[in-house]
Amino acid sequence: MGGVFPVNWRRNLQVLCVTNFFANIAFNMTSPFLPELLRVIGIQDRISFWAGLLTSLTFMAYAIMSPVWGRLADHSGRRSMLLRSSIGIAVSYIMMFFASTMPMLVMARLINGLLSGFTPASIVLVSVCTPNEFVGYALGTLNMAVAVGSILGPLVGGILTEALGVRNALLGAAVLMVTVAIGSFYGTEEPDFSESRKTSLQEDAAYVFKRPKILIPIFCMLILNMATFILQPILPLFIREMATKNAQFMVGLVFSISAVSLAMASPIINKMHNSRKHRISYMAILIGSLSLAGVVSVTQGLSGSIAFLVSQRFLFGAFQAGITVAANVLIAMNSEDAMRGRVFGITTSLTAIGYILGPVTGGLIGEAWGYRAAFFSTAIFFFAAALYLTRWIRRNRDAVSDDTRVEYGDS
Repeated sequence: MGGVFPVNWRRNLQVLCVTNFFANIAFNMTSPFLPELLRVIGIQDRISFWAGLLTSLTFMAYAIMSPVWGRLADHSGRRSMLLRSSIGIAVSYIMMFFASTMPMLVMARLINGLLSGFTPASIVLVSVCTPNEFVGYALGTLNMAVAVGSILGPLVGGILTEALGVRNALLGAAVLMVTVAIGSFYGTEEPDFSESRKTSLQEDAAYVFKRPKILIPIFCMLILNMATFILQPILPLFIREMATKNAQFMVGLVFSISAVSLAMASPIINKMHNSRKHRISYMAILIGSLSLAGVVSVTQGLSGSIAFLVSQRFLFGAFQAGITVAANVLIAMNSEDAMRGRVFGITTSLTAIGYILGPVTGGLIGEAWGYRAAFFSTAIFFFAAALYLTRWIRRNRDAVSDDTRVEYGDS
């Protein structure tokens, strides 16, 4: 369990919060401007299609390699995975900087997906080195740093792209990731993993799939990712139907406001769990957040004005924080330290399915039944997940009497 090793977990957390803040600025200062890069290299037709294809390829590569990197993390150390992912992402940005044809850009995006995983590697290192009673606080704080970086990324990217061009913005992101690599590797410490047992990928998968207290939170995060990305292609079009002025600004505002509330709510989740007067279990937080995310998805679909939509997106971000933090804590606390890298590798791979399927599903729903139907469909996903989790808990009350207890046997 976390915290049994003589490492400075507070310093690890501080360093990884800072590096994840800057890493997520780099991630989000490049992705929104992929269509602009396509124009620069000479692509004039079907830009949205090519941008979507490149994004899907990146996530597919990411999903395929995540279990492999998780296994290596448990055998070779988690700090080496921080170095591998940050340098790998920097290399992919440099390749994008030099790309002059579509095949070169495809290769760069594949490298990006194959070598990504800085934030998941950070989560593993934090969860392993932090005492059990502080894991929720640590992961909530890390999640806040990620969210704030995600908020500022598009703004920084927009300023650099406008002032220096999209290629130079990519070069700036690469330099930032090299700085992140140096800071995260030399600024953190970890215990000795020489006793980590060797397993195959099949055994790693069996370890996860035989433990509902790990698999169910993973499923909940998959639902969250899919629901979020269902709205990715729909939300800008939905906003433009309501906004008669400053449509681009309104799109940016609606997208960023949920990240603001996510950052604000993340540290609060652990306080809810550790409250002396009204302690709320992480399972209860997960169910409540799923249910309320479903309610807010419905109200978003019923929006008749930008102001109301912004308010509902703000609420959605808070419930998104509840799902993310609670699920990550439950996964960490119900997996052995020696297996945690492998568990989070499989977690990343499975939850990436939501990134891949979400945009396609959203586009099909919006085309067939209209933009509002996409919001209602995400509500169905959230309600179904909350209902399933509630029924599972009722059938397994003894297994979840204390959701912070680590159990190494099958649940």
